Amino acid sequence: MQNNFGEFFKIKFNGHSHTKEMSVSIKGLPNDFIINKDDLIKDLKRRKAGAIGTTPRVEADMPEIIYGDGEITILFRNENIKDSDYNQFIDHPRPSHSDYVQWNRYKDEKLLLGGGISSGRMSVLLVSAGNVAKQFLRTKFKNLKANATITQIGKVKDKNKFKEVIEESINLGTSVGVGIHCNVEGEIPRFVGEPFFNGFESILSHLIFSIPGVKGIAFGDGFDSYTKFGHERNDLYIDSNGNTSSNNEGGINGGLTNGNIISFDVAVKPTPSIAMEQNTFNFKTNKIEPLLIGGRHDVCFGLRVPVIIESVTYITLLELLLCKENLG
Repeated sequence: MQNNFGEFFKIKFNGHSHTKEMSVSIKGLPNDFIINKDDLIKDLKRRKAGAIGTTPRVEADMPEIIYGDGEITILFRNENIKDSDYNQFIDHPRPSHSDYVQWNRYKDEKLLLGGGISSGRMSVLLVSAGNVAKQFLRTKFKNLKANATITQIGKVKDKNKFKEVIEESINLGTSVGVGIHCNVEGEIPRFVGEPFFNGFESILSHLIFSIPGVKGIAFGDGFDSYTKFGHERNDLYIDSNGNTSSNNEGGINGGLTNGNIISFDVAVKPTPSIAMEQNTFNFKTNKIEPLLIGGRHDVCFGLRVPVIIESVTYITLLELLLCKENLG
């Protein structure tokens, strides 16, 4: 099983949701680079459960940083584990979850525990790697900042009603998805990307879809682009720095960053593990039977996703920036 990413900024995951330890190993940075642990912990706290609508499972998420020869490992210890909640899902897999496909692909019961490698728990490793990428990038681009915010929960766009929607989902025993917008602003590295197959959008989309629950990404004006004439949406250049009058391309042309704000939207589906009883196929009895899912699950996992989106954006920028420096 491959759980690694990157040719220049290399990250590799070990463990999963219900193993005693899980870690991310990082290669590609100078041997003398030291992580600011306090900065890392700030991002980990943003991802952490605890708010209304998030899972009752709360881990310490206290990183242990190990420096080796050309490699940094960030390790976490899982302490709040309840394996018994997941034994039934081999025969009676959860709808819209990974139980069915993971079991038939790997035949490993351990991967079903807590969602295994598909669990939102894995995002603690994405945030860790992304924070390290951010810290290194800011040694070169001090004002660089990715900022992701929730713009919609379910059908509601009024932020004052977000809590109401989540509470309704809890009362119904169901879950709810979110829409998230992200801007990358400040001192943005220009002309980063490697067309044809490794353009900025391609690599970022690859990483965005590694976030559990993500179902879509759109750059700039996204799916509104085909509703306009060319003369209506073309980004006209307004100065010698490459600034444009609009930003319908989302800061990217031909797979390369152009220096304007990088702008994109992400769709996160409702968590598939819900408290409401569902009638779904039981592969042991060969019948459609009621399934009642136990365990501890996010009603709205999307609440924890903004910092994860920011993190994979930093990973993308660093991977392609290092690629640009190496390839010239």
